[in-house]
Amino acid sequence: MHEKYPLNRQFRENYYAYKKHYKKLLKSSEECYNKNIIDTLNSCGESDSNKFWKEFNKLNKTTENESCIPDKTWYDYYQKLNTEMHKPTQAEKEKLLNVERSNGNQNHLDYEISITEIKKTH
Repeated sequence: MHEKYPLNRQFRENYYAYKKHYKKLLKSSEECYNKNIIDTLNSCGESDSNKFWKEFNKLNKTTENESCIPDKTWYDYYQKLNTEMHKPTQAEKEKLLNVERSNGNQNHLDYEISITEIKKTH
């Protein structure tokens, strides 16, 4: 889905929000898993050494976390993303125009700064 809409800002924001949520969930699940193993290790104690070492070895297992997306693909995507400007849609343009009209051009940043205002800051 990401390949279909690479420059869609809303899609990109949603993607990163879900990715963040997924990572938190993954971390929480991993912590819970490790806590359960440690609890089992504590309950085994010296009474059942086979079970102890079986559970202990579960803690030491590592999985490879390799991306299935080649580095060049990541690089090319972000190069393109950073070089192309977001072009506002017609709806975004209209929304901005409505905000400007509703303010009645009362934006304080549109006026020049006077010398007295500058002196007041010191």
